[in-house]
Amino acid sequence: MKFFKKRTVITVVLVPFFLAMNACSNNVPSCSDKKTTDLAIEITKGELVKVLGAPVVNALKFKIVNIRTTDKNEKTGAYKCAAEMEMTGAAKTNTAPLWYTVEATDDGNFYVSVAEEPI
Repeated sequence: MKFFKKRTVITVVLVPFFLAMNACSNNVPSCSDKKTTDLAIEITKGELVKVLGAPVVNALKFKIVNIRTTDKNEKTGAYKCAAEMEMTGAAKTNTAPLWYTVEATDDGNFYVSVAEEPI
């Protein structure tokens, strides 16, 4: 029972320490991070729904491949990214170029922007 109490105290002391460290750091996910690519896919799908309609877009599977980091801002941690978007339907797979950025927000989150041409 005594061991359990010590362990609890260590956990209670260390958890706030790690949370404070993360709050102070600029953790921008990279171009290939799953959080970044998932958001880039979500943004792309949202724009395609406006053009093609939800039934067409929902029938496709999306995947980002050939991801390249084209620039990193050392001061802010922001990334510029280039990749290809694979869109797979019932009959075939099409690929389109994709450019996006990922940067920190002032509240500690991150923001992804998708562009139609190189950034």
